[in-house]
Amino acid sequence: TTDEEVAKSEMVISMIDTTASVMETTDDHVQNLAASMEETAAAMENVATGSQEVSETAEALKQMTERFRVEKDDDWSNPVEERGTAKLALPGR
Repeated sequence: TTDEEVAKSEMVISMIDTTASVMETTDDHVQNLAASMEETAAAMENVATGSQEVSETAEALKQMTERFRVEKDDDWSNPVEERGTAKLALPGR
């Protein structure tokens, strides 16, 4: 075995070690990325759930405002059923 063959062998071993190290680092990065993507997906699901709850609350509030809407010619002296809700008599009327 010549010195040149030994040097080439050591260079090949070094390249294999470097490749293995790069592959291990890449694997670590891939695992970290996968974990981050799972966290992002969970956060997006929470945002979607929160958005749905906000929409439902907004709709409920719209329905509530319709129950309390007063028109100029409304007769509040005699509470009657209207649109499924009872009108409330205002004090002093």
